[in-house]
Amino acid sequence: MTAQDPSAPGSQLLNRLGLLFIAAVTFAVAAKPSEQLFQIAATTQDRLGTALPFALAATLFSGIGVALLVLAAVPSLGKRTLRLALVLGFVVAVLPPLYNVAIATKYGVDSASHTRYAAGLLLQGKHPYADFEVDASYARYPVVSNSITYAQDGTVMGSYTYPAGAFLVDVPFEALGVDIRWLYGLAGVALLGLVVWLAPSAVAMLALGYAVLHSFLSLWIAGAGVGEPLWSLVVVAAWLIRRKQLTSALLMGAALTIKQLSWFFFPFYVIAQYHLGGWKAALRCSVVAGSVFLVTNLPFALTDVQGWLQGVLGPMLFPLPVMGFGPARLGALVLPDLSKGAYTVLEVVALVAALVVFYKRGRMLPELAMVLPWLPLWLAWRSLSSYFYMLPLMVLITLFARIRFQRQEAGEARNPITVTGLTETVALMCIAAVVMSIGFWYESGLLWDELVANKAGLGGRIGLASLGVLLSACSISIILAVAAGAIRPWVCVLAVFSAFIGLGLVTAAAMHSLPNYEVDTAAAAHQGAQLLLEVVAGVACLLAYLRWGSAHAELALILPLVPLWFAWRSIYSYYYLIPLLVGAGLLLRERRAHPEAAAEDALPAPSPRLASPSSA
Repeated sequence: MTAQDPSAPGSQLLNRLGLLFIAAVTFAVAAKPSEQLFQIAATTQDRLGTALPFALAATLFSGIGVALLVLAAVPSLGKRTLRLALVLGFVVAVLPPLYNVAIATKYGVDSASHTRYAAGLLLQGKHPYADFEVDASYARYPVVSNSITYAQDGTVMGSYTYPAGAFLVDVPFEALGVDIRWLYGLAGVALLGLVVWLAPSAVAMLALGYAVLHSFLSLWIAGAGVGEPLWSLVVVAAWLIRRKQLTSALLMGAALTIKQLSWFFFPFYVIAQYHLGGWKAALRCSVVAGSVFLVTNLPFALTDVQGWLQGVLGPMLFPLPVMGFGPARLGALVLPDLSKGAYTVLEVVALVAALVVFYKRGRMLPELAMVLPWLPLWLAWRSLSSYFYMLPLMVLITLFARIRFQRQEAGEARNPITVTGLTETVALMCIAAVVMSIGFWYESGLLWDELVANKAGLGGRIGLASLGVLLSACSISIILAVAAGAIRPWVCVLAVFSAFIGLGLVTAAAMHSLPNYEVDTAAAAHQGAQLLLEVVAGVACLLAYLRWGSAHAELALILPLVPLWFAWRSIYSYYYLIPLLVGAGLLLRERRAHPEAAAEDALPAPSPRLASPSSA
């Protein structure tokens, strides 16, 4: 019995718990279209045409949630059952962000608007930097008002501020009339797919649960037009095949020319190549990646040097106001005289320190290359929460890949990772993703507008800024601990505590801002037919429990949901606590069946020397 065996008793338990987790998140996903139905019922008479898509979505996701609960209680989780669960869970992870792309109108970030406009200029034979007009960009591709980038004096940032690869990627989409958001959404789906594909079988369901949870972030990212999934996918691909130096370096060069954030990863990538093949390999990869950047940017830089420099270096040189959930926002309140230059110095010092750490420890802990570049970004004058959304995904992919491909790296002496450690890793990544989503709420203005601008003075603003710094620092610390193999009980306790505190504050703010809707609950003509379906489903579930209930008592907590799902009033709040109750029942049953068995005994550790995925 190995850690990869899905039929092992321990694997069965972990996969069942993973199914329960996915079901719980799925019900939360179903809550969004359900809320939309309440709003439509209160505000419009065209209920069929307007409400039908939301009704279908709510029915689909809640139905999948019930199906996952039933699968979690079947007598044996065989390969076919697990494949079915993987398909259902991945549908929940993929459909919401892609649907959000399909229905999105205005962009949620001006970077997407400007990139599409720059691609259109190139197709017209114009210069994307010299001929860029910010007003024309906003007129052609509207952006929500709070996403326009302003300088500290209130003027709109008027230049295109990304390398040439950003709009070169968009050129074929612009020529075909296809929104670039589809590319960003599909890149996010590919990252989620890598997490699930590379995950060891014993924690496959837990990894899928993380993917479903991350779809909450992907939902906003894809619809808004945030390009982070694209360059993150390219960086991860370059990392996974880094032993194939030419192809890997070409991919890293592509990432460098798509967005400046990848520049922070480049020196770590060079050091990793040094660890693999010495300075010659590092120099060779640097030249290839740099050549890709120069080939794509020189034609525009040579024809308008000033415009290109102002654009590409604009985010660093332009007098932008402090923004994000890093310490700079808190510092602007507590120490308003501290200049942007002081945070730039902090950023540089952190980058140098991170490079030194990776040079010394990166051979043994290569996943640090996916975490350490974010530390200087967190200390920057602008540390937007969207910068960090892909961080847990990137670390999980690289960690799972080393375990899957089992190839030994030269000089590596890493401790073995037990299945218990993997389970804790995925659980902590889920918590980190939740904490980061809280950071998005904090930064996007819900807490700021509802609890600060209208109700609190300087003390309240400082308190909430401190909360933002605490939560962001907690999420990064969790991921850093995972990448360094330093998971400790206090890390778990701190993570859970921070997540619950943050969730409580966000929930309070959200409830404060929600309007009260009055819904017409009059009986409809089809209520009788719906009641008949409920009765038939209830009888079928009773028969099923008579057949299998003696061996699987936890079915008593799941099967009643099936007729409830067919009921005339099937409110999503009915389902929230069921996964928790079933999970507790499964754990108690396992403990009684194996009172002296530890998780490591039920699932032996993988090979004591985990290897590089670069042979993939």
